[in-house]
Amino acid sequence: MIRFFIQVVIVFVCVVLSIKWTVEAILFREVYSDRNRVIAGLSQVHLDQLHFLADQLVACPPQEQVAIAQD
Repeated sequence: MIRFFIQVVIVFVCVVLSIKWTVEAILFREVYSDRNRVIAGLSQVHLDQLHFLADQLVACPPQEQVAIAQD
């Protein structure tokens, strides 16, 4: 009986580990591959906003630049 229990536990552990590895492989292929693309897009959006703000700040007269910097 103990031998049967040990065999069942070993089979259960193997099944759980195989499911875990399969789900990780699917997630890596489907979800994590897009993560780098999304992060690159978000960083580009932030950089574009910073470039726009820098252009607007350069276009302002120096008195307004000081007022904006103090805010």
